[in-house]
Amino acid sequence: IHKATSDLRAWIRLYGLVEGAAVATFGKKSVWTMEAKVLSEPDPGSALKFKKIIEDESGRIGISGAIITQAAFTAFSLPGMGQTHWIARAACIFSLVSAILAVYYAGSQVWIMGRLSSAFQVKTWIRGGKNDTEKIHTHPEKMDDRARFEFIVKGLVPAPSSVLTVSAPRLLLSASLKGLLKGLGIYLGFLWTKDLDISTGTNDNRNVFIVYLISLVLSYGIYTWSG
Repeated sequence: IHKATSDLRAWIRLYGLVEGAAVATFGKKSVWTMEAKVLSEPDPGSALKFKKIIEDESGRIGISGAIITQAAFTAFSLPGMGQTHWIARAACIFSLVSAILAVYYAGSQVWIMGRLSSAFQVKTWIRGGKNDTEKIHTHPEKMDDRARFEFIVKGLVPAPSSVLTVSAPRLLLSASLKGLLKGLGIYLGFLWTKDLDISTGTNDNRNVFIVYLISLVLSYGIYTWSG
């Protein structure tokens, strides 16, 4: 809680209340750090490498999002889904919509990056279209201390729009996966407690639900442990 509060104060100090809260809520700190590192390095190779990373990641998100979209769509045809709690169906709908948007934003990101042909354009996009800060790297001796400080701050801080744009596909993909897993868990729970599938053997639905929970806990634990 203390770390999250400190981050929120830092974002608000940099961007103001509304944009700072948006970056703290929906932006990823790793994205902000990566973009700030690109802006701090005069080497054009870092900006072009950043562009390549975003394009590759967007491609992977597009593929993953398409898979989750198909899984969420298929979930509606599961036996007894219409007789479970409405939250199960709502979670699947949320998963479907989030996955579609993740694929769309990932594709838009590839299109945006494809238009940036130089390191200068990549840095300008990260700054939100402000390109006059490049002169801090070229003619710092022509600026007084106050102006130099202002240019350094403006030149090394990514724009909220770029942070949120890069963070959005991953955020939506993660939300989509969580929504699908929650919906499936609720469905399996109702399948067991309400005996919605009478074609199975005694305690079969219970056993399937327990295996699902164990698999979910183990998978999440391994993912968390591996970092």
